[in-house]
Amino acid sequence: MRINALANVIREDLLGMEGVKKLSVPRRGTVIFSVGSPATHLYFVDSGLVKIERTTETNKEIVLSVVASGEVFGEQALLPEATFALSAKTLEAGVVYSIPADTFQRFCELRPEVWRLLVQHFLNRKDELERKIEHLCHSDVRQRLIFYLDALARLNPAPEPSGNVIHISQNELASLVGATRETTSTTLNSLARQGIITLGHRLVMIPSLDVLQEAMKGPASVKSTAAGQVQV
Repeated sequence: MRINALANVIREDLLGMEGVKKLSVPRRGTVIFSVGSPATHLYFVDSGLVKIERTTETNKEIVLSVVASGEVFGEQALLPEATFALSAKTLEAGVVYSIPADTFQRFCELRPEVWRLLVQHFLNRKDELERKIEHLCHSDVRQRLIFYLDALARLNPAPEPSGNVIHISQNELASLVGATRETTSTTLNSLARQGIITLGHRLVMIPSLDVLQEAMKGPASVKSTAAGQVQV
């Protein structure tokens, strides 16, 4: 979980303000906003995960980022008469708060330090996108998958006894790492055969983050073990 000063201020002082609504999202794939809809609200993730994506002209979905607990998204609402250029859907069930743009701006007037925290938050997100571009340009699919599986696993604040569980489909992973579904499936099954991950229905389980990071050095650095292969 990414705990930061902005999240603390929002939880303590903003969520109780007039107009802020709590949205319980009981299932994955729930649309929070879509491309072209009026950008009148910002959103705060209290729990769960939200994917921010763009749909191409060929109707292919590209996952640009994953928003975790304690983060804000939908910042286009801070612009006058804006519409959303991206869409947001839940990747993992949880609770999201809808914050009217004018309420958020009034809150920032009362707490000017929030603007600085917000700028830092979006700069961090910009850095994440730049790292994604770097991986797309210089890393192979295996390295990209390991990188993002490690990042997603660390978003879970309470790993299960058997390891970190990531609720994500192969299509979503393929979109996130910029690879085809077929190549992603082949690479995931290879990692599963080595015992680095375990695959289930729309989930990937990471028994050991240390072993996963060691796998970044190459296939030879991890001892191969038997593991079942189940399509995600």
